[in-house]
Amino acid sequence: MRSRLRVLGATYGYGGLSDDGLHHCGLAARLSPRDFTQAVNFSARGLWHFMAGRFAEAEAWERRSVELRPHFGSAWRTLAAAAGKAGNLDVAARALSEAKRLHPSLSVEWVEKYHPIIHEGDRRVYVEGLRAAGLR
Repeated sequence: MRSRLRVLGATYGYGGLSDDGLHHCGLAARLSPRDFTQAVNFSARGLWHFMAGRFAEAEAWERRSVELRPHFGSAWRTLAAAAGKAGNLDVAARALSEAKRLHPSLSVEWVEKYHPIIHEGDRRVYVEGLRAAGLR
C-alpha cells in the first residue's frame, strides 16, 4: 500500500498537483516511518514544495534527504535548485557541486530533456534555480 501511495504522490507531484503529492507522500511515510526509502520520500516532498513555490521548505526537505542518503544525486540537484531560488547561493553552489560529482553530465539541457516535471512552467522555475546555483 505504501508504495502505491508513493507512486500516486509522485504522479500528482510531477503533474503539478503539489499538495496532492504531499498528502500521498505523507500517508506513505506514516504507514512506514522506518522505511529504508525515506530519503526518496523526503526528496519528493522537497520537490513538491519547490513546485508550489515554497523554496525554503523545499530546501529543508532536500537537506533531510541528503543527510539520510548522501549519494542521492536527485536530492542534491533539487537542493541546489531550491537553495538557488531561495537566494542561498552558497548552499546552492555546494549542492550543485555534489550533484555534478554524482552526475557529471548534468546540464540545463539534460534537465530540460529528461526531468519528469510535466509542465513547462514548473520545469522552467526548476532550471532557474539550477542556473542561480551555477548550472550551465
